Amino acid sequence: VTESKSAESAGQSGSPPTERVVAVVELLAGRGEPLSASEIAGRLDLNRSTVGLILGALENAGWVARRPDRRYELGVGLVGVAEAVRDAVPLLRGHDRALRALADRTGCGVALVHIGTSEATIVGIARGDAGIPTHVGVGTRLPLAAPLGATVVAHRPPNLRRAWLDTAAPELREDLSAALENIFDTGVAVFALGRTDPRLFVLLAEMSEVLAAHPGRVALRRKVFDMMTALAAAPYDPDRMAAEEPLSISFIAAPVAAVGRPAYELQLGPMRTGIGRAERERMVSELLITARELGMD
Repeated sequence: VTESKSAESAGQSGSPPTERVVAVVELLAGRGEPLSASEIAGRLDLNRSTVGLILGALENAGWVARRPDRRYELGVGLVGVAEAVRDAVPLLRGHDRALRALADRTGCGVALVHIGTSEATIVGIARGDAGIPTHVGVGTRLPLAAPLGATVVAHRPPNLRRAWLDTAAPELREDLSAALENIFDTGVAVFALGRTDPRLFVLLAEMSEVLAAHPGRVALRRKVFDMMTALAAAPYDPDRMAAEEPLSISFIAAPVAAVGRPAYELQLGPMRTGIGRAERERMVSELLITARELGMD
């Protein structure tokens, strides 16, 4: 039995056929270049015959197209799906330019995340000189667990806020509950970096990207995201933010309204220590300007 077949068999129980089809489409979308059936099989730890059946079905639906060199790319049949998604979920047209401008002004990585009820989906990324690990690309789905999505959750009903708080470590829930009230009033959350080395976030992000390409690794990927979440500290309260002393900051977040209610979180990631009050205030100001620019009424 080959190594790839063993990996596939190990993940069979948690990787139904639908999940493998989704993995193929996501792989082609994320790579941005055509891939052969053997390349797809290798990257997803699937056998060649399985990939051949999936590609055949997707080609019949127009979701993929086979080039003369026998490599595959996304097909025009997905255009209708994309239009339907735009109608169902407002994707903040023109956000790429705004994210890039914010990254340029601050030198930090920027991410725009759609916050659902149980998942968060990255819909835009701008790579800065430092900051939010951008090895996780557009379309990556994350389990919605505190503190991710705090600025959007702060505007949701009490039952949804409680469910979100229940995903946090018990010792953080009281601080996060108070943070939701502060976020509702101030419109921004500034998260501490704590004692965590920023390089650990980058390493975990790289691991999650590798695991995302393997449909049989769902459980392990979830553990990586849980670890990333566990490393995040609670947001600073307004008094601490107003202090003159330098602070460590992992990321700063603000909600972005879509059709009258916050549905997205805009994140700016300094991921460093020793940020003085003036620089903190400038980062918050730049973030809020972009959040208002992206907002949809």
